[in-house]
Amino acid sequence: MKNLIYKTTLVLSFLIISFYGVNAAVYHSTAAGGNWHETTTWEEGAVPTATDDVIITGPGNVIVYDNSHECNNITVESGAILQNRLSASRTLLVHGNVTNNGTITNSHTSWHFTITMEGNIENNGNWEAYTTELVGTGTHTLSSGASNTFSGYEFIADAATGNLTALTDLTFYDCRVNLNNKSLELSATKGAGFYLISDTKTAYLQNAIVTGNNNILYLENDAYLQTVELNDCTLEGNVLIRGDYCVFNGDIFVEDTLSNSTNVTSKLIVNGTLTNNGIITHSNFNFTIYCFSDVVNNGTWDNNYLYFAGSTTQNISCLNDHYFSCPLVEDTSSTSISPLNALTKVSFIGAQVDLNWGEFICNNNEIYVSGGARVRETVFSDITAGGEFIASNNVEMNGETVIKDTLTNPSGTYTTLKFDGNLANNGVIVIGGFGLYLDITGNIVNNGEWTTSRTNFTGTTTQYVTLGAGKEFACGEFNDMDDSFPVEAITDLYFSNTILDMNGSEIIFPVTKGLTLSLADGRIRDGRYSMNNGTLFMEEGADIGTDAVITDVTITGNMILYGSNILFEGEIVNQDTLQTANSITMTFDIDGNFTNNGVFQNPASSFNTNVYITGNITNNGDWIDINTHLSGTSTHEIYQAPGKEFYGEYFYADAGTGITTATTSINFRNCMVDFNDGYLVIQGDLSVSEKYLDHVVLTGNTNQLFMDDNARLVNSTVEDVVIAGKVQLGSTNTFTGDIVVQDTLINYTNTTASLTIEGNITNNGRILNGPSFNLTINSHGNIINNGEWSNHALYMAGTADQYVSCINGNEFSVNQFNDTDIASEIIVDGDVSFFGSVIDLNGAELAMQTGGKFRLTSEDGNTSGIFYGTITGGDFEYEGNDYAYLTNFTIEPDVTLTGNIRVGSSVNFTGSIDVRDTLRSRINTSATLNVGGRIVNNGHIDNGNWNFYIDCQGHIINNGTWENYQTDLNGVDDQLIYLIAGKEIEGTFRFDAMIDDPPYQWKWNGTDLNSPDFTGENTDMLIWNVPVSNDYYGYFGCQGAVDTSRNILIRSGIIIDPAVQLQGPYNGVDMDTGLSAQGLIPLTQPFNIAPWNYNGDETVTSIPSDIVDWILVELRETTGGPETATADSIVMRRALMLRNDGRAVDPWHQTPELKYDIELNDNIYLIIWHRNHLGVMSAVPISDGDSPAFYDFSKSVDKAYGGADAQADLGNGVYGMMGGDADYSQTITEQDKLGFWTPNAGTQVDYQTYDFNLDGQINNQGKNQAWSKNLGAQTQVPE
Repeated sequence: MKNLIYKTTLVLSFLIISFYGVNAAVYHSTAAGGNWHETTTWEEGAVPTATDDVIITGPGNVIVYDNSHECNNITVESGAILQNRLSASRTLLVHGNVTNNGTITNSHTSWHFTITMEGNIENNGNWEAYTTELVGTGTHTLSSGASNTFSGYEFIADAATGNLTALTDLTFYDCRVNLNNKSLELSATKGAGFYLISDTKTAYLQNAIVTGNNNILYLENDAYLQTVELNDCTLEGNVLIRGDYCVFNGDIFVEDTLSNSTNVTSKLIVNGTLTNNGIITHSNFNFTIYCFSDVVNNGTWDNNYLYFAGSTTQNISCLNDHYFSCPLVEDTSSTSISPLNALTKVSFIGAQVDLNWGEFICNNNEIYVSGGARVRETVFSDITAGGEFIASNNVEMNGETVIKDTLTNPSGTYTTLKFDGNLANNGVIVIGGFGLYLDITGNIVNNGEWTTSRTNFTGTTTQYVTLGAGKEFACGEFNDMDDSFPVEAITDLYFSNTILDMNGSEIIFPVTKGLTLSLADGRIRDGRYSMNNGTLFMEEGADIGTDAVITDVTITGNMILYGSNILFEGEIVNQDTLQTANSITMTFDIDGNFTNNGVFQNPASSFNTNVYITGNITNNGDWIDINTHLSGTSTHEIYQAPGKEFYGEYFYADAGTGITTATTSINFRNCMVDFNDGYLVIQGDLSVSEKYLDHVVLTGNTNQLFMDDNARLVNSTVEDVVIAGKVQLGSTNTFTGDIVVQDTLINYTNTTASLTIEGNITNNGRILNGPSFNLTINSHGNIINNGEWSNHALYMAGTADQYVSCINGNEFSVNQFNDTDIASEIIVDGDVSFFGSVIDLNGAELAMQTGGKFRLTSEDGNTSGIFYGTITGGDFEYEGNDYAYLTNFTIEPDVTLTGNIRVGSSVNFTGSIDVRDTLRSRINTSATLNVGGRIVNNGHIDNGNWNFYIDCQGHIINNGTWENYQTDLNGVDDQLIYLIAGKEIEGTFRFDAMIDDPPYQWKWNGTDLNSPDFTGENTDMLIWNVPVSNDYYGYFGCQGAVDTSRNILIRSGIIIDPAVQLQGPYNGVDMDTGLSAQGLIPLTQPFNIAPWNYNGDETVTSIPSDIVDWILVELRETTGGPETATADSIVMRRALMLRNDGRAVDPWHQTPELKYDIELNDNIYLIIWHRNHLGVMSAVPISDGDSPAFYDFSKSVDKAYGGADAQADLGNGVYGMMGGDADYSQTITEQDKLGFWTPNAGTQVDYQTYDFNLDGQINNQGKNQAWSKNLGAQTQVPE
């Protein structure tokens, strides 16, 4: 449309010009000039008409006399003047162009000259016409000399005329330019500018459309623009905007000053890019700029209001550290608020930024605000906030936000800032008003100061937090508002005076970095704090609040727990102090493992602190006044560093929790330990002092259970422990496994206690009865007593056999010792001793091991006894005293009786007895003792204060005093009375024929007995009226009508019992029986050859499997020492068999006791010979103090005459006869090897002397074990 109008205008202009140019003439003014309407004024002598061109040549003035003058084109020559008449305002109509090289002016200031033209203007002179008016319908070009101005009052373009084009710079001085909405184009090719200067008069450009083509629009002083549309211009000078209707389009550059006029509130609309390289300011009245496109500030910008009102994205820039000092406001009149896009750092000083919820796209550029400038109702994207960024409510920051300097809020306000993206603080975030609240959806990086009232994580994805070195958050509150996604820490986090509240969400510290969360004077609450083996440091009263969950953390500083539902998970390590708040009762949980390397305490003893731990405990520090609960269903481990303890309050294992294992020694002091019948396994010692250990199933693994300071064990089961200290028992406890009492076990004060021992117990200390109240022990296992044992009652309650022993001379001093299960046996393993005890086996059996000892003694006023049971097992020793007794009791094995043995009613020894001290009846009791075996008396047998009866079915050996009231021999087999050294038996002695076949006749040595020394010779009971003595050596027997009784033999002499080991067959434990196993041992004794020449008749029908070989036993009698016991002093020799245990046994009866009818008048030495071992002789004479006389060469090297030269050391304290004598020479020489062993080496032989180890093989083993070790040795037996 514009092109059509333009083409039409050109055609009309051409037609007009052609019309006027038909008769056009050129008129020249005369030198004198004159009035226009006078012919004398013109050289052509006529007045120009509308079609004529006029040239004003000067120097005389040409006066426009009236308003009727007109011409076509007019030129004012240099030096010429064109003006109106004096005293009248006149108008000149120019139908063409005006070229001014001279002066166009007014005749007087009061009389105005108006020049109206339809063409173009070229001004190279002075143009001072009051009014210049462009009329007509054509366009106009305007040009001016470089120093020439239009300085008339006004310059007007008629409303109907065409547009204007400036071909050169145009300067208007004190001129009012009103183009009536016509376009003025500043030529792009000519570099035309527009200059408007107000000096003494008003100057303005009004109602114009200026197309600048990037040329200069210059205003000076008070010149202004009013209702001007300006396109693509560079503004220089002092450009003033007047009113509300100026519009800038295109690219506008402010190079100097842009402002509004004084005393006028003005508004400027900028549709294009506004670049300020100078000053944009305001007058004393408001100046508002509406920008619909981009803004570049490279200067000073402090107008009153700057509105960004474009419907599309607008760019904003500040160059060279320039800033805005005016409020930045989003135009709310826009139906769609478009974003503001920062291309550079943008600064605001002392200005308010309010985009009315518009978006400010910062592109990571700095938005610098200072000087009290405020920001509100603006959405920033990717902003770097610099200066003192004062943000009011309804400010949002999206994308990447960086705080370079200071972010704060206005004083006196509560402000919430929203960050929809990441926030990095490299400066200061500080509260400027009443409260500053940050809502952040993205990540946080704090490299500066951060002080807010509240910092909220509001994102719907994981948010990350990074803190610079040496920095902290002082947030007031630090909250996660969305529990769907966690917060993750990238670095250490330090908080002061901050409440961390995850609102049920989670903050995560990375697994690999081991970071620190530090809190001073604040609180952690309501959320999950996943430290992943990082550090949580707290100080200055900082605490853990309600609903906090903290995982895998190392605690440092001083952590205070305050609140409910606190939970620790994973690996928890306390390096410094973990405690509860004062004056509150606390309960919290540790769902995982807890290591205390510092102080874990409840500082307020009047309030309880309960901790529930599902995992393991390591205590390397102080654990004080905590109610500790082991909870959950999994197992637990407890580790305690040396010298540490659990002190005070309670230590519980909740019902249903898993097994607890103490991997080290554990100490509980002033602590009530209750495991609710749960399991505690200790791999070190357990110490409990001052309180109790209750309802625990304790597996000790042979470690100590130490208790002291009145601590007690209550309702517990204890396995495999060592009792140390003073363990006091409550009402009911059970011991299982192997229990060792190292110190004291006792019932608790004022408590009747029952202890059940399901396993074995060894007492190396004291088991006592508490004062006034009793301790009863029910034992189901084995017992070793190596200490003091004096509780009230000890019941052997096991359903399986139980072993019991006393070692190192210790004894049981219990009041009662009962066997409550008759189906099982009590087995004495070694020795057992009782003092002051009443032993009731309730019909059960007690088994003694061979060589063991049973001791029962008491003291005056505290009678002891053993009754209602049977002792079985091996031969043993029984010791008693005058205050202990046997009654209603049976002893089956052979027994050696020592001490004073008191017998009550119904006592049976089914085996043999050896009385070493005293055997008598119980005080005030007529007692009968039945002995099924033999009686050996090496002591005293007599009555108590009442009669003592003995029935004996075995032999009698008397080597002591025998004077009880009555003794009956009532055996069914032949019986022997052996009087050692002729010692007599006193008291009433009776032989019971044990046949029912009257009439009866007793005989002595085959002769009828009829002597006053006897009574009942013709009855079945022969009664001695004299002591049994040597006077009646020989056989006694009773002849019935048909039957004959057994024989009763009376003899006198000695009994010996030798033992020896042979080096050759010895295997480290006993001797091998290879010869008997192969049937190589002859049935007849082999010593009937030189050098022994023994012709005894010892012959057997078979060789028992436990026999090693034949030996020859020899007795030598001398009045001197062993060196005098030569071969000529031999009084007896006997061939015996050697058992693999070293005992010499009778070949026929396989018994180890050997009776010799010789008198012990002098010294009797014992010699033992073997066919290929060197003979040995006893180092001391055989004693008659005990009978039989037992002599074991293997017990000591000194047992043999000659010591180390006589016996070989077989190891482990065992000594034996030296082997390797193949030629019977009693000297071990090379001949034994070369003459016997070497020729037969590698062969299997029968019964040969060069078989040195008695295995039937001639090999290196035999040679090396015997001959090689003894080469050069010889017997020490005197010849």
